[in-house]
Amino acid sequence: MDRFAGRLAELGVTASSPDGGIGAEARADDYVRVWFVSGAFRRYAASTLSYQLARLAVALWAKFRREYLHALDAHLGGLRDDGYGRPEERIYWERFEQLVVRGASDRGEVRVQSRALVSWDFDIDEGVLRTLTEAEFLAALRAATSDLLADYRAQLTLLQDEVLGMGLPKWFRTEAVQGVRNG
Repeated sequence: MDRFAGRLAELGVTASSPDGGIGAEARADDYVRVWFVSGAFRRYAASTLSYQLARLAVALWAKFRREYLHALDAHLGGLRDDGYGRPEERIYWERFEQLVVRGASDRGEVRVQSRALVSWDFDIDEGVLRTLTEAEFLAALRAATSDLLADYRAQLTLLQDEVLGMGLPKWFRTEAVQGVRNG
């Protein structure tokens, strides 16, 4: 395993919601874990929980990106910001910043949307917090988040192919587009 891969394997960050009632961990292998502090789950209304989860996601992914860039900087011996370089790089980053990805739990009671993993919105059906246990809610949240990350990876791959010319086979692009549209 090369040094960068080793650094990524060790990359993990944690964050807390603004009210301190929810914690989360993210690792480079797409592992994401969310938990409630003791008794916090039952104190939330759906709208309040949606807000706290959105703020938590912003904090978690900002920390993750910062640590990822730090690891990349260390591996490359210093990152250099030389602008966009080629015109297609400018186009790529402009389109990347507008990338909207979505995910939903299996039954659709928890939905999440993000713009470029920078801004986040969670939508939780009213009444779900009264009918699901904490473990069931966390499973629905994990499914929605996993669905969003799969959409992110698919859209990112399509964007890279379209703008940077990765040369993906037509069958792959067709299936990926279908997955993004159905997601």
